[in-house]
Formats: sequence, C-alpha cells, structure tokens
Amino acid sequence: MKTAVFIPLLSLIVTNTSAFTPSTSPSSPSITQINTELSSTELSSISRKAFLTNSITSAASVAASVAFNPSVASADVYYDPDRYGDKELKIAAVNKIRQNVRDVITSQPSLASSILRLSLADSLSYDLSTSTGGGNGCVLDWVSSNQCDTIYKEGGKALEDIVKKLRKTTEVSRGDVVAVAGEEALESVGGERCRVQIGRLPNTSKCPTFDFGPLLPSLGTELSLKSLTAFVSAGLSPREAAIVAGVCGDVGLIVSKIGGDGDDDKYVNEMGETDFIPGTSFGGPKEIYGKMVGDRKVSNLYLKSLTLSQKVPAGSIWEDDQVKGWGVKYAQGKGGLGKDAREGLEKVWGLGAKYTGGKVEALLGNE
Repeated sequence: MKTAVFIPLLSLIVTNTSAFTPSTSPSSPSITQINTELSSTELSSISRKAFLTNSITSAASVAASVAFNPSVASADVYYDPDRYGDKELKIAAVNKIRQNVRDVITSQPSLASSILRLSLADSLSYDLSTSTGGGNGCVLDWVSSNQCDTIYKEGGKALEDIVKKLRKTTEVSRGDVVAVAGEEALESVGGERCRVQIGRLPNTSKCPTFDFGPLLPSLGTELSLKSLTAFVSAGLSPREAAIVAGVCGDVGLIVSKIGGDGDDDKYVNEMGETDFIPGTSFGGPKEIYGKMVGDRKVSNLYLKSLTLSQKVPAGSIWEDDQVKGWGVKYAQGKGGLGKDAREGLEKVWGLGAKYTGGKVEALLGNE
C-alpha cells in the first residue's frame, strides 16, 4: 500500500530555467531580541502589548512537533513533481502562466496589488493544527461569492479566465496559477524575484471554511489586527506578518500612483475584435514578459510613510508589539526589506506542501 511521505529535499522549485532547494527563513527573534537592534529612541516608541505572543509561540511548538513526528499529517496541498512532465515542459507551463498574468497587469496595472494579495491569502488559509487549507485556489471561490473590494473580484475573475484559457492546452491547477500569478504580480512592480513551487494537484475536496476577509482589506488600507490570526494558525512568526503587510502595502502604494490603465494599447483586429497588445521589452530578466508597471521598485517606502515609531494605525496589524518591532526595523533599515522579503514570501507560498507521485514514489519504491 502506498504511503505519502513528506520529503522536503525532493521538492521542486522552479524559477525560470533552474531548480532549487527551498531556503529556510531564519527563526523569528523575540521582542527582546528585536529591541537590542533598535536605538533607545525607537525603543521608547514601541508598545509592550505583545498581543498574541503566546499563540505564536504555541504555533511554533506545534510546527516543531510536526517536523520531528513523521506520523503526523503535515500538509493539505499535494504536489506531484512530474505533474507537467520534464524540465522543459515545467518551464513552459510556468512561462505561460507568467505571460498571461503580465498581459493582464500591463493592461490593467491596478490588478497587480489585488492579484498579489489574493495569492498570499490563498496560501495563508493553511491551518497547521488540522493540516487543511493552503495554496489550492480556494480564494477564487471565496471572492466570487462574498462581499469584498471590487478590485479583488476583478483580480479573481482575471485569474479564473487565465485558468480556463491555459486548460485548453495544459492541465494546470488553480493552485499553481494563483501562486505563480502572485509572484509575477510582485515582479511586475519591481519586487524581489521569489521561487514558487509548482506541481499542485487539483483540489478534489470541498474548500475548507475560511474567512479570507481580514486578509483582503480595501486597497489603500493596512491588514487588520484580526488578520494576524491567520499567520499564527499557519505557524508563521511576527516577522513574516510584517513582511507580508509591508510588501503588500508598498505594492498598493505603487499601483495607486499609476494614472489610468493601458487602454491605449488596444486595437480592433480584422475580425472586428478588440484585442490587447502587451508591451514587449528587451530589457532585464524582470521585463521578459513586459515592462514593469509603476515608477519605482518595491521598497520600504510604505513602512516609512506609516511612521510606526510614532503612531500606529488604529485597528491594524501593526498594533501587535512584535509585528510593529519588525516594521520599525525594516522602515529604518537602509536596505529596505531586501533578502528577508524574498525568504518570507517564499515561506508563505510554500505553506502546507506535501509531495506525492512521480519520481518521489519511484524513489520510495512504492510504484
């Protein structure tokens, strides 16, 4: 009888044309450790509430017990490393997703922020204690049937349309499209290039009940304090929460300053249809699927604008003591979020991964 076994070292990570082993995010320090890295002036402005600290510690303990107890189920998002065939076919599948997403964003830049948030929210539905949820595309069902900002409904429809289009030639899963789309949305505005795993199997069971609302605030507003519950349940730390809030906030800031959408790039073809012509570029690697939107790269400018060391937005995720500590650190750092942003986002997109089938089964002798 076959037994699904979690083998992280056999995970396939696709970034353009290379395979990588996922890097591990450094462990999150306590608020005391954060304090040693901040000046005395900064320290005086940081509150001591430490809201949900005990919950975060408990989640970390559960994660550790799962990691060292193979009998405990550790995932609900199943991956088949050979789902799309050999290396060239995998790359082709990823490139198709990326190009379609970039075409949509180039045509309507305002969707970059919503697609990124939808993608991260999909992964953050993972519950470490029950091994359910994760990046399986269920966020698309939620936005289509619940009240939320119109921009999320537009972003969700765009992703559903991409899935339908690609399935005419490639049997892609919604989970893969949503995950890769989020990374491409980030890169389209000059964000760090992240390594996103592909090979998610279609979600055959009913999507678990999960309220994505706190993770999908109206554009232009911060994640709410309630959203921190999702990070805790997924076994993540205040550091990852600060990174997601900071990156999403800055992408939203960039998109908000883009004047209008790309309607000038439309024309009527010989069939009388209005088609969008994506911009082409011979620039750097980040512009392979079209020119970047916005006038700057993702940075810590959004965090600086919040002036967290002076006043915290009421009801926001920054009201948590430890999340705020990381936000202050990144806001005042010369390098912005840098490498930490990439590692933190990769950790989110990789939540709940369990590998099965393909070469994994062959190596285990279960075929």
